[in-house]
Amino acid sequence: MHAVAVRPRHAAGTHGRSGASLTEVLISILVTSIGVVSLASLFPIAIVRSVQATQLNHATTMRLNAEEVSRMAQAISGVPQIMHFHDPDGSGPLGVQSAKAALTRWVVDPYGWLENFTDGTGLHDFIGNDGGSPPAPVPLLRRLNGGLVTTAAIDQTFSLPDSWVAQFEDVPVSFTANSVTFDPRVSLAAVAASLGTVRSRVVLLQQVGRSLRGEVREITNVSGSTVSWNLPLPGGFVPEQVRVETFNRRYTWMATVRYNAAADLMAVDVAVFFNRSLPTLDDEIAYTANFTKGSSTVTLDWTGFAGNKAPLLRRGGWILDLNNAYWYRIEDFQPTSSTTASVTLQTPARASSPGGGNGRVVIMRGVVDVFPIGSL
Repeated sequence: MHAVAVRPRHAAGTHGRSGASLTEVLISILVTSIGVVSLASLFPIAIVRSVQATQLNHATTMRLNAEEVSRMAQAISGVPQIMHFHDPDGSGPLGVQSAKAALTRWVVDPYGWLENFTDGTGLHDFIGNDGGSPPAPVPLLRRLNGGLVTTAAIDQTFSLPDSWVAQFEDVPVSFTANSVTFDPRVSLAAVAASLGTVRSRVVLLQQVGRSLRGEVREITNVSGSTVSWNLPLPGGFVPEQVRVETFNRRYTWMATVRYNAAADLMAVDVAVFFNRSLPTLDDEIAYTANFTKGSSTVTLDWTGFAGNKAPLLRRGGWILDLNNAYWYRIEDFQPTSSTTASVTLQTPARASSPGGGNGRVVIMRGVVDVFPIGSL
């Protein structure tokens, strides 16, 4: 005989369920979609916050670098304090007092000085212009180069040193202690064209057992498919892979200085930029704005400046008082006419503008943050 399996009967009025009902499925989809939409809406905000955090982290590093540069200069025998440099190359325009004691406010900005040096307008010596030249009366805020007049020297002092971008990587065809030659099909035209204004370097790698040995050299010349440098490679080093990189000035800084002659002390603020716009003509148009000490509101007027070109105002941006060398963060702004706006500052004004409506400001793009580093 064969055993027969008998399926048990359910109690009266009950039925076995093998899955979820349509209503339950729809509710689950609804709940899931709400969660997905919420997460998707938060994702762009998270990206923005992450970028801001990265910029602030690098800005803080730059602030610490700037403070050490300023303090170390006075500790090195024979090297003046960087904030004390005043027109060391003697290029100031006629009629401008050059004695340090005559200045009470200035900026140390070698990038702005160098980029505007050759245009003949005198803009390299001042912060603030009317769209083409320094506005009268001059000077508004004197710009000094800190004794740094070459791209290499400025990059080493006023920028984040690890901002290098790889251009290409290849195996060299041949090498000497001071050069490598690539395949002729490799184009070095872009590196050669920018060599005078943008620093470039080679990273040379050699496999030694299970590890890599590396050497870094700054490029001094490009000829065809050959790049050269000054410091020779150590004996026995054989570059098996070479990467060419160019310097990217993503993070740079400038200093604003307020000098107290009686106490011989300087209050210094460091402004850190991300991808600063250079040359600085459009970013340094001096608009009319008259501050009242203790007030958090100032009226900005661009009538007659650069063809009534409106400034690039944004919440969270920065405004520089050219008369008193103070930075203020913009909390809010409201247009009051086609050429004026009411600007609310995050902190009250620390000094009043001179009388006669001669207060001037610039609104510079790319300012990540401004750090007071105390008195020097």
